[in-house]
Amino acid sequence: MGLKQMIRGIITSVPKNKHKIIFESHSDFTDSSRTIYEALKNSKTYKFVWFVEHPEHFHKTKNTIFLNINHKRNLRNMYHILTSKYIFFTHRAFPLQNYKKQYIVNLTHGLGMKDSHGKMIQDFNYVLNGSEHFSDISCYNYECSKDKLVNLGLPRNDLLFEKDQKVEDLVSGYDKFILWLPTFRQHKNGAVDIAYHENQTFPLFLDSELNELNETLKRYRYLLILKLHPAQKITNHELKQFSNIKLMVNEDLEKLGIQFYHLIGRADTLLTDYSSVGNDYLLLDRPIGYVIDDVEEYRNSRGFNVENVEDYLPGDKIMTKEDFYQYLEKIKNGIDTFKEDRKRVCNFYWKYQDNKNTERLLEYFDIKE
Repeated sequence: MGLKQMIRGIITSVPKNKHKIIFESHSDFTDSSRTIYEALKNSKTYKFVWFVEHPEHFHKTKNTIFLNINHKRNLRNMYHILTSKYIFFTHRAFPLQNYKKQYIVNLTHGLGMKDSHGKMIQDFNYVLNGSEHFSDISCYNYECSKDKLVNLGLPRNDLLFEKDQKVEDLVSGYDKFILWLPTFRQHKNGAVDIAYHENQTFPLFLDSELNELNETLKRYRYLLILKLHPAQKITNHELKQFSNIKLMVNEDLEKLGIQFYHLIGRADTLLTDYSSVGNDYLLLDRPIGYVIDDVEEYRNSRGFNVENVEDYLPGDKIMTKEDFYQYLEKIKNGIDTFKEDRKRVCNFYWKYQDNKNTERLLEYFDIKE
């Protein structure tokens, strides 16, 4: 018997604890993994193991421990991986999986239009999907067969429908709250999808032009929060906060105790581009502005999953600063010309358009709260 066969035999023979659940997310303790955990954390039946980058930031509880994801192969961590019946993850795979005896569920980064073929983890036996219409794209991105797809929706989207007082406190005092969520162009690990100007923290605007933008927002009594993508390289660490513009990163939300999807759910309108978060926001049926001034560069570099990506962007296409200011004026005047288009695209991505995704997932995998 070869070494690989011996290891596989050991993995197979280890009993699985149907009441032990592993979670992973990036950033730590966020996204759909956290949504599932929050629904179960008071259970007296289950034990939970969170794999995070900084376990020292979290407190062990009676039924939850936090382990270092960078040490997945030490004996303690391997023991939990080997003996857990369920593994839910969003970004990073786990070794020593047993597909016949474990549920290895890829909760995904989201359902987007960026070509992700060859960039996604394939170590799973289930991956969340939104609808049958999106199945071919999911199979292409994750290089898997359709029998691995489960069309349950994403648990994190349940938070879009919840009110959070901490978010209300953050955005109070303004007539409208605009959330701007660009996808990354320059990854902090060095990879570049699209290069940005060194003095350009926001799309469209140089940092030196933000005073003018802030004055316009001030006249409208609008708050604009630019939440940078977790992977985005930040070139200007000294960018000041304005009266009507806030620049935020994940750490800022963590300090405030705000979950990202609670913030998204509160926005009166969303500004984004090719990010999957725009497809999540469709569930709220509110106006979306798509800042796609680099669409041709993106199409010719990373590329998209669909031939005409513009057909899947049901909102104003913002290519210039002038387009941006016209969009603000439309919001001010309550002009919304994309309602039917939003519904069409929403139906393409989402079979279920409610706040029951977590409930469906727990039922599907026979996990009792």
